[in-house]
Amino acid sequence: MKKKKKHKAKPRDNHNLIQCHDHSWRPWYVVCVHVMRGHSPVARFSKASADEVGECLCKECADREEPDIEQLKACCDRCTEEKIIPTAGMLQ
Repeated sequence: MKKKKKHKAKPRDNHNLIQCHDHSWRPWYVVCVHVMRGHSPVARFSKASADEVGECLCKECADREEPDIEQLKACCDRCTEEKIIPTAGMLQ
């Protein structure tokens, strides 16, 4: 029988974390669906940290003054850096 993964309790001193199913509490990125689905390369990238939310946007979303909220998703730093960016690639 498979053991259930235990999630760590959320650190109380940092409010800039999200809970990922695979990685527990982590810093996070705002990722557009175009990059997430691999349809567009990453045009704007700013690193996520415990203090700052990162950005991982395609050119179309990065060029908008106010990106469409329906086109944006939250994703933990490890999932973004290990799965999404390698699939979508970076705009040269």
